[in-house]
Amino acid sequence: MQTVTQLLTEIARTIIEHGTELLLTHSRLKEVEESPGIIFVGFGTHSWQPLTVDGLRLQSRIREEFERFHAVLSCLLRKQSASVRSSLKQTSSKIKKLIDQQGGTYCHSCKQAAIDFKEAVNEQVQMLTHLFDAADGDHVYVPDTNALLYNTQLEEWRFDDSAKFVLLLMPTVLSELDSLKVTGKSDAVREKANKLVRQVMEYRRRGNLNDGVILRKDSHRLRTIAIEPDFANSLPWLDPNNNDDRILAGFVEAMRQHPRCPVILVTRDINLTNKADYARLPCIQPPGPPVQPGD
Repeated sequence: MQTVTQLLTEIARTIIEHGTELLLTHSRLKEVEESPGIIFVGFGTHSWQPLTVDGLRLQSRIREEFERFHAVLSCLLRKQSASVRSSLKQTSSKIKKLIDQQGGTYCHSCKQAAIDFKEAVNEQVQMLTHLFDAADGDHVYVPDTNALLYNTQLEEWRFDDSAKFVLLLMPTVLSELDSLKVTGKSDAVREKANKLVRQVMEYRRRGNLNDGVILRKDSHRLRTIAIEPDFANSLPWLDPNNNDDRILAGFVEAMRQHPRCPVILVTRDINLTNKADYARLPCIQPPGPPVQPGD
């Protein structure tokens, strides 16, 4: 099971692979001819030549891959030092220029450009080592409201790849459960929401939920996050008025807090799954409710 850092490293590896293909297979450079008496400051010694149709298609693919990767990485590094954030900005500018291939460059060959591209992407991944993780190595599962309603018996939850794990509840999910106690579309939904809210309140007797409480000594704990996601520093395509997007924003914040843990979204919602897939965020379905006698 991949940690957050391992996941980002794998995505970066794919970006490097595609970028190397673009630069070594499709890209061309031409040396800039000097005009007597004229000096072009900052233009570069070589100029990029037009790409073929296949090259343009690959370029478009890499641009989109990098934009999504960069958006997640920026969220994870948003509270790092000014020097780290400055390095992220500088390397992103270099990477984007090598992808876009507009105008001049000081790269004297496509081979050198491919080396520079790989080094810049790897430098960004290396920045993740600056992040602190108080729960280093824990498996963290972040359920949405749908998953909790599907299986309300939280103490019976199990995941095949995780002997021990943490269930992490987002503020948006707790708010939705509170609302569903009254506004649920059916008696069954309202009853399940009520049951879950009572359970969470009961777990407070075991300790501070923000710190985490034991559900079962041999398997898992429950923890809550109290702070709402900061959309000004989250994935740019998320809508703060959409609850699925609020859960995703909270999920990314959980990734920031646990860079050396596997952090997995738990949902049965197809739209939320689709949004997670777009950002390359890991998600799985919740464990089924225990089978009752006679079922």
